Amino acid sequence: MIEETYQIDQNKQIMTIIGLIFEGIVSIVIFGLGVVFGHILGFIQLIDSTEVMPPNLVDIFDVLGTIFVIWGALIFIIFIVNLVLFTKLIKGKLTKEQAHKLFLYQAIYGGFNMIFNQITGLLYLITGITGYQNHSDFTKKDIRGGI
Repeated sequence: MIEETYQIDQNKQIMTIIGLIFEGIVSIVIFGLGVVFGHILGFIQLIDSTEVMPPNLVDIFDVLGTIFVIWGALIFIIFIVNLVLFTKLIKGKLTKEQAHKLFLYQAIYGGFNMIFNQITGLLYLITGITGYQNHSDFTKKDIRGGI
């Protein structure tokens, strides 16, 4: 038995694509900030060699650089996973049940992402919730229809 694939409507499709674009941009910017923080003191010392940097400042920028590089890499990995999953959803390669689970994931990830990236989180949250609710409406069966 061949299962019917799910076709996402245009509004959800556009919101998901915009969310993916913002998520990709944010991951690159955060990773870039980490690289900049990791090397900023070297740049400052090259420009003004008479300035002596306090050791605490050097440690702070090193720690910030490491945190941002790890955070940016983690966000980029999640972005790649979302890109693969949401591309399948957009192209209509998922069954209705798979799309239902993916909308649930999208809503949960959107809610979690509201902590760090409000634009992407809001787009994913709205798309996931509306997609999950619309799918739930399709799966409800009228049990008392013949009575």
